[in-house]
Amino acid sequence: MPSYSKKKYYNKGGSKKSKKSKKLKKSKRFKKIYTRFEHYNNINNIDDKTLKELNHIYNICFNNNNNISSTMYTNLIRNTKNNDVISFLQYDKKNNIWNLCTPVKYRKKGYAKKLILNTIKKINKFNQYDKNVYLYVDKLKDSYPKLISYYKNLNFKELYSDLPDKSLLVYKNI
Repeated sequence: MPSYSKKKYYNKGGSKKSKKSKKLKKSKRFKKIYTRFEHYNNINNIDDKTLKELNHIYNICFNNNNNISSTMYTNLIRNTKNNDVISFLQYDKKNNIWNLCTPVKYRKKGYAKKLILNTIKKINKFNQYDKNVYLYVDKLKDSYPKLISYYKNLNFKELYSDLPDKSLLVYKNI
């Protein structure tokens, strides 16, 4: 275990700071990433490079070789430094969220949550009739219990689903 001397260090404001606290400040867990939200009414408005990246992320997340839907709205979060897509989702005119996906290197950092909440705000702003947001979760995936718990923490409530392999969740806005 390292020993620390009793020398005192001063920061710019003149207050005392020990050597130990100086070391702890340097070891941050995550680097700050500057992001921006983007919204597209359909994929025809998305540039080819971004569309290719979205399809690649989609195929990795859902283990298939399909492409993202061309008829849905697409929201995404982009890293402003390297222009990478951090997370994206698609939703339809009936406020059903589909295809939420975050690449592995950006998971567990709150980006999907920010994206969901931003999408809910956008839906509430533009949809005057039905302000509820719906979400289907695949029951056949191993991550099903974690996903249900995650969405319930975001104030989604589980409803009856007419699809046997999916659970329907709703975010009710009052």
